[in-house]
Amino acid sequence: MSASLDELKHLLDNQDEILDSWMGRLEEERNEWLEHMSVVQLRQKSQVFLQEISELILTGNTHYKVEDRPVLEAQLKEFTTEAAHFGMRASAFYPYVSSLKYILIHKLITQLSSTPQLLPDAFSAMYRVLTTPYEYFISSYISKRENIIYSQARAIAELSTPVIQIWNDVVAMPLIGEIDTSRAKEIMENLLNAILDTKATYVLLDITGVPIVDTGVAESLIKTVEAARLLGAHCVLTGIRPEVAQTLVMLGVDLGSIETKADFRNGLAYILEMMETSSARSFASKMGHSS
Repeated sequence: MSASLDELKHLLDNQDEILDSWMGRLEEERNEWLEHMSVVQLRQKSQVFLQEISELILTGNTHYKVEDRPVLEAQLKEFTTEAAHFGMRASAFYPYVSSLKYILIHKLITQLSSTPQLLPDAFSAMYRVLTTPYEYFISSYISKRENIIYSQARAIAELSTPVIQIWNDVVAMPLIGEIDTSRAKEIMENLLNAILDTKATYVLLDITGVPIVDTGVAESLIKTVEAARLLGAHCVLTGIRPEVAQTLVMLGVDLGSIETKADFRNGLAYILEMMETSSARSFASKMGHSS
């Protein structure tokens, strides 16, 4: 072990004193972590962190990977999860580590007052040990936030393309807002998944809340209806306003392959009629086979 690491080793002889000073500084600075957990909770976490850092210094292992330190990795993952959950910044861990660094630097300066030539190497070793956890935290935090953002985006997408099961055989998708290429894809995916999950044979696709229905939107709706048909579901498109109908005619869009009704109520009545007809045919077929 080098002379600089020897000095760091002696620096950590009294970890309780260092922990007390560290906690005192965090409270004085009103560290962000104390907004989300008690002093006792933060002290417990900090004690584990300090023990891990101390062990690395005492063994001279300044070039290490967090993944090779299970206890330290678990501790940092806890910090990362909490930071992401509470909406803290990615830089939130830096002031926390910097406070410990401040305590250790001042103790080093005092300890090496008679041998200042050892300070640069001692500082360098200490920085290496403390920088690695911070870099791991940043990387882990970014990954965690990306997962949260992705989950939120999926939730929003599902809300923007909701599928409602009306009866065992019937689902409805009331669409609101503009439909771009990305959303058109989500509409198709959500509807097809709903058809598979519910085993629906009838679908009400309502576009009353869609402000603009141009060629692109119409084509995406046609593709969605055709895809649903391949899964055995019969689609009824409702909510085509007069001005939308005029626009589609002017654009030369042919919706002839799709069953359309003026509004949701008429569409629902049409599906009920179809269901009754289907039931009557099924009943007649059974009676015919039994006679």
